[in-house]
Amino acid sequence: KTKSTGFYDIKIDANGEPKRGKPNYTDLRKHFELEHTYITNNESKILYVYNGKFWERMPDLYFEAFAENSFDPRPDNRMCAEFVGAIKRNNLKDTEWFNDNVDRKINFLNGVLDIRTDAFVPHSDEFGFQYVLPYAYDKTAICPRWDKFLLEITGSNQEVIETLLEY
Repeated sequence: KTKSTGFYDIKIDANGEPKRGKPNYTDLRKHFELEHTYITNNESKILYVYNGKFWERMPDLYFEAFAENSFDPRPDNRMCAEFVGAIKRNNLKDTEWFNDNVDRKINFLNGVLDIRTDAFVPHSDEFGFQYVLPYAYDKTAICPRWDKFLLEITGSNQEVIETLLEY
């Protein structure tokens, strides 16, 4: 509601004239949330922004710069720090969240493979990944070198090969 006023509340003075009031950190946070999906690790207080594939750790300076570029007139350091604090107090996640929902999953450039179910699903901010492997998953890919290695170490015993592939 205060975007048009540079994210400052407007007060009417005794003469009925509008005057810039206090910074509206709540509106600026909501504006930030329209452009970014973010979470705060409630134990470390580290901020992460979802980049479409994984949660990317972002320094406070990233959020301070957003405040500086959004407030009009430009804010002082105290106001930027207050905005970072407003961000950090929202969208809290435990450290365990990052690990619990990625168990037995691999994050590829083109999606997420659940190795338990063999399901391949799109990226989602519901996963706690903090990385992405630098290549795409291809279910039909073959690896002749690996196949040759398996034949060599098992003496071409298909039963042993199948057992090894289970792991």
